[in-house]
Amino acid sequence: MNRPMNLTDNFATQVSFADQNGSMPHSILLVEDNDVNRLLAQEILEFLGFAVHAVENGDLALKTMLQQTFDLILMDCQMPYVDGFEATRRIRNLETEAGGTRTPIVALSGHSNLENRENCLAAGMDDYLQKPFTIKELQEILTRWIPAPAM
Repeated sequence: MNRPMNLTDNFATQVSFADQNGSMPHSILLVEDNDVNRLLAQEILEFLGFAVHAVENGDLALKTMLQQTFDLILMDCQMPYVDGFEATRRIRNLETEAGGTRTPIVALSGHSNLENRENCLAAGMDDYLQKPFTIKELQEILTRWIPAPAM
């Protein structure tokens, strides 16, 4: 069962990833089938200054990836139609065939066991964020994979 994220963090202390120089914000593809989780994550990411495109399954993520590029993908693992593992494998194949840049993919999962983490990495995901997560945990992942703009 997917649970909503913990929003008890203090927004006033959050570091913004928004570019102060007026250039385009970093873009994130958010792939999450739970409506509440998707809406909350999108709101937080937009608050932090990201441009967010949100979809509810891996099939839509693949279609979206064919039309535009992203700085990062946040990918739920368990979804209908095409799950996060299969979507990630297909994205990696597309990147390899095109010879393009590898987009960081961070798994979003409610499972905390080591086997699930290993399955995420084996599918081609780069990192792992367990749900529910705090804003601070999300920021740590974002900072790891997306450089903050120069001030």
